[in-house]
Amino acid sequence: MRKVITILILTVCAKISLAQIIVLKHTYYTCQFDTDLNQGILNDYWQTAAHRITPKNKVDRKGVTTFTQDALIDKKYQVATKKAYQAWNKANKDNRYDIGHIVPYEAMAFDIGAARETMMFNTNTAPQSSYFNEHQWALTEKNVLDSLSAIYDSVHVFTGVLINSESKMMGSSYVPDYYFKVADYQGGNLCFLGLNDAHNKDTNHNDIRVTKKVLLTFIKNYYPFLKTNL
Repeated sequence: MRKVITILILTVCAKISLAQIIVLKHTYYTCQFDTDLNQGILNDYWQTAAHRITPKNKVDRKGVTTFTQDALIDKKYQVATKKAYQAWNKANKDNRYDIGHIVPYEAMAFDIGAARETMMFNTNTAPQSSYFNEHQWALTEKNVLDSLSAIYDSVHVFTGVLINSESKMMGSSYVPDYYFKVADYQGGNLCFLGLNDAHNKDTNHNDIRVTKKVLLTFIKNYYPFLKTNL
């Protein structure tokens, strides 16, 4: 994985997004939305002790199952639908995509309103290779949520997708080349860069650990005008 990253970092900037970035402020997370790609590309939130998930406060996933459009963004940018995912997966059984969360549902399951904010097409979801989503990336999210929240009161989490105009398409939606995550905590950080591809059968989240320097180089190559405080 790390050898692949080293090679790709030299070639990834052939087609970059130069579009306007709209900042969407939800109650519990902020989304930076690319109007050219019709996609939220960088979301961030605070993982705090006050929002720690417990058996008593955890919102039952069965009660929050519907993905919706985001009222904060114009409908013309919201190109993804549940029907589009269903049609793709029916026709491409060996290359299926989940409606992949950017800010994970589990991180917001402390409150019904917070949980519902994660269920939005385009701003907080993107096509995610099913195996990758359900294995390596699921373990990555669990690691960030469980290991850090048990130790640190406040963790600033940045999470997003890397897409450009040459990325694959699922209908009208771009498919991210990578999902990434940065968890900044007192005295350090954890950074992950996961290949969003049906051929990625790796289940070890430690295999996609990268340094912040490497990850920031990737982000800048895809989105040179994106403003971040990473």
